[in-house]
Amino acid sequence: MTTTSDLDMLSALRAACRGPVHVPGDPSYDSARRRWNTAVDQHPAAVVGCTGVPDIRAAVALAHRHGVAVSVRGGGHEVANHATADGSLLLDLSALRTVTVDPAARRAVVSAGVTWSEFDEVCHRHGLAVTGADVSTVGVIGTAVCGGTGWLQRSFGFTCDNVCSAQVVLADGRLVHATADHHAELLWALRGGNGNFGIVVALELQLHPITTLHAGTLLFRLDQARDVFRRFRELCAESPDELALRATLLHWPPTAPEGPPMAAITAAYLGPQRQARDVLGRLRRIGEPELDLIRPLEYPELQRNTEQAFHDGHGTATGSEWLSAFDDTAIDALVDLAARMPTRYSLISVHQLGGAIRRMPAHATAFGFHDASYHMVLFSGGPPGTDLRASRQWITEVTAAVQQCSAGGPYIGILDDAASPDRVRSAYPPATYERLRRIKAEYDPDNAFRCNHNIPPADPNDTATASTPTGSDQPGRQLLSARDDLDLFGLRAMTAVVSSALPEGTARTEEQIVTALGVHPRHRWLVRRWLAELTDRRWIRHDPASGYTALREADTPERATLAQVCADFGFPARLARFFDEANRRLPELLQDRILAQELLFPDADLLTADAAYRDNPINRHLNNIAAELISRAVDRLAHHRQPIRILELGAGVGGTTADLLPVLDGRGVDYHFTDVSSFFLAAARDRFGAYPWVRYGEVDLNSELSAQPPYDVIVAANVLHNAHDCARTLRQLHDLLNPGGELVFIESCREHAQLLTSMHFLMSARPGRTRAGENDFRAGTNRIFLTESEWRQQLTAAGLPPHAVFPEPNEAPAVHGQRVFAAGKPS
Repeated sequence: MTTTSDLDMLSALRAACRGPVHVPGDPSYDSARRRWNTAVDQHPAAVVGCTGVPDIRAAVALAHRHGVAVSVRGGGHEVANHATADGSLLLDLSALRTVTVDPAARRAVVSAGVTWSEFDEVCHRHGLAVTGADVSTVGVIGTAVCGGTGWLQRSFGFTCDNVCSAQVVLADGRLVHATADHHAELLWALRGGNGNFGIVVALELQLHPITTLHAGTLLFRLDQARDVFRRFRELCAESPDELALRATLLHWPPTAPEGPPMAAITAAYLGPQRQARDVLGRLRRIGEPELDLIRPLEYPELQRNTEQAFHDGHGTATGSEWLSAFDDTAIDALVDLAARMPTRYSLISVHQLGGAIRRMPAHATAFGFHDASYHMVLFSGGPPGTDLRASRQWITEVTAAVQQCSAGGPYIGILDDAASPDRVRSAYPPATYERLRRIKAEYDPDNAFRCNHNIPPADPNDTATASTPTGSDQPGRQLLSARDDLDLFGLRAMTAVVSSALPEGTARTEEQIVTALGVHPRHRWLVRRWLAELTDRRWIRHDPASGYTALREADTPERATLAQVCADFGFPARLARFFDEANRRLPELLQDRILAQELLFPDADLLTADAAYRDNPINRHLNNIAAELISRAVDRLAHHRQPIRILELGAGVGGTTADLLPVLDGRGVDYHFTDVSSFFLAAARDRFGAYPWVRYGEVDLNSELSAQPPYDVIVAANVLHNAHDCARTLRQLHDLLNPGGELVFIESCREHAQLLTSMHFLMSARPGRTRAGENDFRAGTNRIFLTESEWRQQLTAAGLPPHAVFPEPNEAPAVHGQRVFAAGKPS
């Protein structure tokens, strides 16, 4: 600092801040500005060792007054050498190291200097955790504002998905508390928008229960990598949320790499201990490893093990790409490029995504790529003084080699300074980026926080930017197109079967068609439904006098495969495989030579059903709405009675239950999980064993429900349409509820042609039994689902007038046709 203004600012800093102020020439200056990555060699005008929030506010206010940019050091693990940090005021927040855990609420508040190692140890004492960075010396808040990837992401989402609130120092020195109700746009931006909007001095995070897990590495020779990585890809497609997998190419051992590159499959299994043997057995069949290091361990130890490949004090170049696929071309290219790594400290790692990540509602955070399937991470470097030009060139080549699989961009959290502004911009969906620019203009119009992968504030005179609506309707259009394609695949499948019984130019009656196809009597209603659907769409013609004739060729979907359709909906690949298998085996299903249950629950596996009812963004969004409605009902009723008795009817695989129980834990609830299947009840006892306040029992929706005790809340997800007489069932539910009680249920209000060729086979009654809707207004129509209007009418007639129906018709998730209904019994 040489100007009078600089000297004035320096003097003011030392007067206003309790912590030390380091400037060039001081013996402490170089150590104060040092980062984990020695390639980050920035020269700030001064470094303030902040002792608390007052120091931060004073320093930011002074920087604002003098027009000086502000840079931040929390955990000190920044990988990018931002030139804008030269001449800035660097605030060292490493002294702010407080972690406060509320075990009952499963929340933690963490301050700006806390690292993941410190945070994990404190939370682990309470059996709790949240997704954290792979390197435990990284700062918690720096990770969260970038997005936050880690071993727990498939179970609990990215770190930013678990951010509840934030305390933020703004560019003018003000301290604000950003919550869902106050400064909500700022909170949204902080969940993935990097450090562009202010200095986050404290963050509130949602925590999750975690127990001992099984984790470690299977190590293979490089010549095995191609086969092993293909099997890794297959395993990713069928693994439960509790299993996280990574495929890595690196020199071994990571602590002191030597010898040729090797291939590693690293795994962490967080599920029930009794299932670990089976899950890990499937994993170990991936190949014959040179080393098998998988063992039981605690989560903090897993975090420390992972960081062995990352060396403090090294110069490091980094790269990243979100991938929508991991095809053979990409695998072959990565193995080839691994053979010519520029340094022994280089690595390529492909991380499995999906699970809880995919269930996050679109646009809930500023972080994009929740729908990606994999995340590729690249590191290359060496001890101080290593020339990183070869490493950066190699990273560029690796990134280019997988572009056919790219989901659209990189992860901002490990993007180094070699990234262009366009590359930074591609880390966000276009509508998200423009929304972030508008929020930036509101909270930091002068771009004081620019020493980062910068998002410049929107120009208020730029009408294109200013008029961009929050939350583009593009996702809605994409979902609408995907929904239509999903119908087309089902229609084409049923057309192919029906056409086989319709010789060209010849009419056939319904009886002749079902006879020619050999349809089992219990499935004849379904063929009648098909014929009605195809006639309505004018794919076939019906003459009451002569019968049905083929009319025209089937329409062609925009997407080539059901896998692409399901991917656009965010449905896991295994659901697409179920639909494909059902379509392929329609003749066998119709003839009852194979049961739909065998396809949906292969080898008693619940994963495909989970994919349909939980592991996708639409159902997770609906489950979250239901959880919020039930939570409000519990709060309201808790003033009048304890415990709150909740009945879940037809709980099935527990897809909705899994999202409700964490919200209800510790709130004085008696939860009754019921179904007609002992198979589902046994699976639920295993899956939800951590909640001792959950009871299990057989209850038939179509039985005399008056035999059940009264309840305060009744939950039903995708089950009430199974009622033989909808009006009678709703009246019984009314009588079962205590005064002031609440009925919350999820239902599809639209028929889907693809379900008519798959799931609807489950609706076919056994001989002598009654099928859904046969005794109510649906009788004779072969319909299963009620429309939203019909549900409203039925509820009102039963004395349960609905007071809420979500999502709204203009919301993207509404395209799929499912709704959450909330109806109350008057007090």
